[in-house]
Amino acid sequence: MINIRFLKNGGCYRSFEVSGHAGYAEKGSDIVCAAVSSSVQLAINTFTDVMELPAETQVEENRIAFAVKTDEPAAQQLMEGLYRHMSLLSEDYPQNVRVKVTNRNA
Repeated sequence: MINIRFLKNGGCYRSFEVSGHAGYAEKGSDIVCAAVSSSVQLAINTFTDVMELPAETQVEENRIAFAVKTDEPAAQQLMEGLYRHMSLLSEDYPQNVRVKVTNRNA
């Protein structure tokens, strides 16, 4: 199971963390894992390299964590887009992807 956790604080996305394995197919053939990995890489690269927005990324074996360091509307829109995409994947593959949002008030 891939677990994707988004954190919102004060109505704004602050971070997300992706961990685990989809278990949909064998390594190298897992389309669910590929979809999640590719989407996360696209979002992070767009954030840091294209939009040059402040953020922090931590990459470990089977885990990636990303923290937003700005409240800019474009940053929030990108995070919302990633959340929606991951939510659709979890609807299509409920045995393989789980998305959770934790809301904290500022």
